[in-house]
Amino acid sequence: MPWSRVGGRNAVALAGAGGLIVSRYPGHVIGWLFLADALFTALAADLAQGWGLRAAEHGWPAGPFAEWVALWSWIASPALILTFVLFPDGHLVRRGWAALVWANLAGVALLLPGWALSPDIGNLFIGDRNPYAVDSPLIGVLQAVGMPLFLGSTALAIVPLVQRYHRSVGVERLQMRWFVFSSTCALVILPVVALLWSVVPAVRPLTALALLAVPVGAAIGILRYRLYDIDVVISRTLTYSALSVMLAGTYAATVVVVGAAVGHGSAWSTAGATLAGAALFGPLRRRVQDAVDRRFNRARHDALQRMAEFLDDLREGRAEPEDVEGVLREALGVEDLHLRLNLPNVDLAVDVAGEPVVDDPDDGRRRWPVRRAGTTLGTVVAPAELAERGSLIAKVLELMAQGLTNAAIANRLVVSERTVEAHIRHILTKLDITDSEDGHRRVLAVLAYVEGGDQT
Repeated sequence: MPWSRVGGRNAVALAGAGGLIVSRYPGHVIGWLFLADALFTALAADLAQGWGLRAAEHGWPAGPFAEWVALWSWIASPALILTFVLFPDGHLVRRGWAALVWANLAGVALLLPGWALSPDIGNLFIGDRNPYAVDSPLIGVLQAVGMPLFLGSTALAIVPLVQRYHRSVGVERLQMRWFVFSSTCALVILPVVALLWSVVPAVRPLTALALLAVPVGAAIGILRYRLYDIDVVISRTLTYSALSVMLAGTYAATVVVVGAAVGHGSAWSTAGATLAGAALFGPLRRRVQDAVDRRFNRARHDALQRMAEFLDDLREGRAEPEDVEGVLREALGVEDLHLRLNLPNVDLAVDVAGEPVVDDPDDGRRRWPVRRAGTTLGTVVAPAELAERGSLIAKVLELMAQGLTNAAIANRLVVSERTVEAHIRHILTKLDITDSEDGHRRVLAVLAYVEGGDQT
């Protein structure tokens, strides 16, 4: 992938993220920083490199100059380090970290002329020579001092980010998780692509993806858009990344083993490796998803674990089939949940006790069919809020902010007190509030709600 395309996509991502941030928060430093960096990237990286390549091909003027500008443009922008130290509110976590920014700017001031005027980058030009090179020992000194200062200060920018993450609670913690996740993706992908650039050309498009991650993650965090989805995003990313690595290893190992037996290049080795991957996909995905959910999506893991325990008890005779309704209520934290079973060859539904029930489709509740092999075996009936749990959680938070007790909240929302308690546990877990004093935890959750509006 040509670097002009990478620079162009990065500029579009920066401009989009910056524009969205500034439209919502006109005074936000990071929004304007993204817009300025988008303009600089578009002109100095994308346009300059594109002009240089076309100039060499069509004889346009100023081709070498455009190439030269594109080659040092990666040094000149301080957007990355400033984003790391200012996210999410546009202020330093500590004033002392301003020294890190100044150290980075000093590194840029030294490295930029040392790199731009170096004869050693001549092989990066189409003409195989840097037309602006200066043959002086000072160039080497500028690089020797500027490069460690520039790269070192950029790497150290992770420290205030981690510091802020550990100090954050509530909505800010969710903002930090989005940004840390997206930045980690970029920091993992870029070195891997650099190592495999010449060996595996197929990985080159991942460069654009990595560069998109930081502005997109920052915009989601600052705008507080779907903050609570971070657990799902992390869970799916980790699951399918680990699964891809495992299946690739299985495929390679099977090709080697079968190839050694029947001969390399044989269709049998390819077929065997493919079959092994297909056979392992389901079991591996379940195991990896379980491990990831246990760490990053505890509510889902606990619900599935409770259902698995019930199925084991049912097989061993320690539980009755009729208990399934109570188990579903416990796993989902919904007291007003009912399971209706369809009798075969009869247009009649019964509850778990075998009593006939008459369905009222206008009762305001949602219905989820239970199907197996194309046959509808029954229906789960529950409040509509189960499908819109985020809305119900927002209402619980709002009433908590008004000082209502769990019983009062349950009465106001016409749900059981147990359901309210389940939602409050969900809120505290999502906001990563682990204070041992329940009263303090409720106060922190309310403060997070007041700060973050109705984000749930």
